[in-house]
Amino acid sequence: MDSNDKILVKGLHSAYVEPLRSVLFNTFNINVENNSQWQLSFTAYDDESVAFNMLSVESSIWWDGQEYIIKQFQPDHANGFTTFQVTATHVGYEVSRIRQRATKTGTLTYTVNDVLSFYLKGNSLGFTWQVIGKFGKEQITDLGNSSGKDMLDKIVSTWPDAIFYPDNKNIRIYQHDSLAVNRQHRIAYMHNTSDLKLTYDSTSIVNQVKVFGKQKENTKDDKTEYYFEPFIVQNDQSIKDWGLHPGDDISNEWFTHKDAMRNYAMSQLSPQPTLSIEVSEVYHQKPIMAEIRRLENYKDNFVTEVEIVAFTYYPLDKTQQTSITLNNRAKTVLNYQSSRQRALQKALNLQKQQTKEAVNKAKKAYDSRLIGSLVETSIPVGPQDDSKETVETMPLFTLKVAEDNADFGLKKGDKFAVQTTADGVEGLDAKIRASQVKYPLATDTQNGLMPATDKEKLDKLKDATQEQAGLMPPADKLKLDSLKQEPVESIDITDSSTGSIYKLTVSNGEIKLQEGDKQ
Repeated sequence: MDSNDKILVKGLHSAYVEPLRSVLFNTFNINVENNSQWQLSFTAYDDESVAFNMLSVESSIWWDGQEYIIKQFQPDHANGFTTFQVTATHVGYEVSRIRQRATKTGTLTYTVNDVLSFYLKGNSLGFTWQVIGKFGKEQITDLGNSSGKDMLDKIVSTWPDAIFYPDNKNIRIYQHDSLAVNRQHRIAYMHNTSDLKLTYDSTSIVNQVKVFGKQKENTKDDKTEYYFEPFIVQNDQSIKDWGLHPGDDISNEWFTHKDAMRNYAMSQLSPQPTLSIEVSEVYHQKPIMAEIRRLENYKDNFVTEVEIVAFTYYPLDKTQQTSITLNNRAKTVLNYQSSRQRALQKALNLQKQQTKEAVNKAKKAYDSRLIGSLVETSIPVGPQDDSKETVETMPLFTLKVAEDNADFGLKKGDKFAVQTTADGVEGLDAKIRASQVKYPLATDTQNGLMPATDKEKLDKLKDATQEQAGLMPPADKLKLDSLKQEPVESIDITDSSTGSIYKLTVSNGEIKLQEGDKQ
């Protein structure tokens, strides 16, 4: 059944498969996390179709060739409008419904295929299995009496490089390197992603363990003996970098040689902090589980290879960004540490340079300071009152250079006066005001801006009339009053040489001058 280009629905116990067309595209997403979950979620509205009404718990959804089983179903009725919120889990996780009630007691050696076969052989739910890649043999104690989910957990914990990535009901267990492929894709900060979040965590560091190999059988007095004595395995570089972080003892009956046990135990250590990287990809590119990509953050000089271990993808809405979680590969951690070391060194160098510049500026400012020198003689300030015994003076200062000052072109010890305005001399305004001579207004009895006698004469002056002198003689007053402001018909003009009087008139725009009587 292929659904690469559409969403199909099949109800529980139903024989019908119908296309679902009422999905809100911006809600439809695929969420996958390595060895943890694979889910499909969406919201659909009621279009009264058969497909919409087949949506319910345990119904099947097909998308992109994979089947999902609805596990969470939430109807929402509001204002006469009905929607269904749906969350479906990949059918491969239905393997949890299988129960192996038998138990293989004791500590036995298994391959991955052995474990899968023990749980899935002859199952009634149609599950098959496949192992892709090479795995070694490991020992497991008391296998069985548990579910198919417990089977997956046991495989992943026993073989840490195992990845569960099913194809519908085909339970596929990949050895990591068989699934992790570099397809020459890249994630570049500020190019196809604007968000780059790194989480650095040291809680899982384990750099020292005690190991126990295979026990010998039929020993004397039933005394516990091993093919080699238990010993400590540790990562010296990790201890140097992060301090001692001891972990639980490791016991494995498969090993009878010390060196083989040491190599195995070293592979079980976690010598570095974990590094989780989350990005939001701008381009609408479908992620692939365990795909190796090149991560570039040139802002922090961080370039490395990363592996996709989780993602949330919106295949029907290109406006929704794809959220990707990237792994903590050892090389990635080392590259990150190197980039942080470079960033730290850059910050230290910058701080050192800034400190050096600050010291130089402080020294330059100190060397450029000016010292005031008091001139021995002082000058009088303002007009002096001869009646006072003391003379009011104001001290003068010159400035002296403390050290050579190239900016001013001065040598150490050079003196110079300061040029400034009166406002720039502290206390000068008060000195000037104190020395100013102030004159009061004059009265009839007291001198001021003029003598008292002149003030008295000035006060007696009255306005003149045509009969009585005042500010002017009566004759001048008469002439002044005779002047008219309105236009006149003629003007009498006296000849200064002969004394003759001429009458000046204007008629029809023509100026005429007529001689009259002599004065």
